Amino acid sequence: MFWQFAFIVVAAEAVAVYYLKKYSSTSNLYFFLLSMFLYTIYAFTLAELFKRKKIAISQAITGMMSLVVLSTLGLYLHNETLNYRQLLGLATAILSICILTF
Repeated sequence: MFWQFAFIVVAAEAVAVYYLKKYSSTSNLYFFLLSMFLYTIYAFTLAELFKRKKIAISQAITGMMSLVVLSTLGLYLHNETLNYRQLLGLATAILSICILTF
């Protein structure tokens, strides 16, 4: 059940950040409110994660997963770029997830 909640946390955060980015470029209040709603889902789901694993482990795993997902979204949806150090950091994040879970 931990992984289902972890994926909900990451998805809610990723979509919330996407709409915050849209809000920052359009100033459309709808995008901001939608983002706030998604962050509410994020908070409730994260609280459920804390019931299943330690706070530090839960936050580290979801944080690293979010880092990878948001970096990927930035590359494909916003045409952002990553240098070699940043790519190495993403690889380290993936390795950290593996170390924390196995």
